[in-house]
Amino acid sequence: MQATTRILHTSALGSVIDYQCHCDHDRPSAREYSPLPFIDFVYRGAFSYRSGRQSADFHSGVVLMSPHPSEYVVTHFRGVRDACTIVLLPGGFPDTATPARSSFAALPRTPVAAYLHHALRDAAAARAPRLHVDELLASLIGEVTRSGRGTPVVTPLPDRAALVRYHDTIDCAKAFIHENHARDLSLAEVARHACMSPFHFSRVFKHVVGTSPHRYLASVRLDHAALLLRETQRPVTDICFSTGFNSLEHFIAAFRTRHGASPSAYRRGA
Repeated sequence: MQATTRILHTSALGSVIDYQCHCDHDRPSAREYSPLPFIDFVYRGAFSYRSGRQSADFHSGVVLMSPHPSEYVVTHFRGVRDACTIVLLPGGFPDTATPARSSFAALPRTPVAAYLHHALRDAAAARAPRLHVDELLASLIGEVTRSGRGTPVVTPLPDRAALVRYHDTIDCAKAFIHENHARDLSLAEVARHACMSPFHFSRVFKHVVGTSPHRYLASVRLDHAALLLRETQRPVTDICFSTGFNSLEHFIAAFRTRHGASPSAYRRGA
């Protein structure tokens, strides 16, 4: 297969790969094999896909979901070069989204899936914080899983008594975020400290804390930056990067949103 691939993001949840095909013929490919379940979002062009006894055409309005390791053959259309975002899932889907005998599913691209796909590509390409990219990836996997089943695939939230028990677990995760706020944390890494899967942890954390893990991490970084501005004379740029931000412009904008003033103005008024 004549193609260019580029890894945009990789974590315990999965790998996000940009795939651009350079084939200009309409002959079937050699038989290929994927050892991992995957999702394929076509964002340019089209192709025909066959696995087992199933076959379907894929374009920007259809999502390819392969829930099992599989052999397949791809046929491209003459003069049409396709480009895709492929998500490889080493841990599989959070729930079996297609019947066991089904090789793959051709799913309509929902507006939510379309938005999450573009947001994920943009965040991964921009090297956004891993926790943010992982949250988008988890949401996208969940949306495709839901679409594959035709009904929402949502881990039920625990009852009130269970939520009380979760508070200690979530507090451990929050403490881990505070202690490691300057690092590029991943969702899976934080979830391990709560002894939950990333999918379940993200939902429970938001229900208990009232915000997503990524937004909570951002608030911790900004509050720590405010403390350093008040208590030290360290340069703003130094504070920016030492608290986990990788862009001074983004740090200034986020700080102004949270604290109502730029870092320099905040320091002068402290």
